[in-house]
Amino acid sequence: MPVILGAIIGNPYCKEDPDKRPPAGAQVGLFTDPLISTAKGQGWPLVTTRQLFDLVCLFVAATTEQQRDKVRADARQLLGI
Repeated sequence: MPVILGAIIGNPYCKEDPDKRPPAGAQVGLFTDPLISTAKGQGWPLVTTRQLFDLVCLFVAATTEQQRDKVRADARQLLGI
C-alpha cells in the first residue's frame, strides 16, 4: 500500500475572531476521536488554522532570511516533514 503524506487542517472556531479562540493548549476535543485515530494511523499531524495563521504572520514579519528559515523549520516540524 502506498504511503500518503498529508496533514489534517481544521478550523473549528471559524465563526470566532482568532484572538477570541481558546489558546492552542486548551483546544482539547477539537478533532473527533475517529479523525484522531485516522490521523495517527496514517501518521498525519492535526493542525489548526490558528497554528498556520501564526506561522504565516511570523513569516511575513520576518526581516531576515535567518528568521524566515526558522519559520520554515517550525512549519516543517508542525507538519511532520
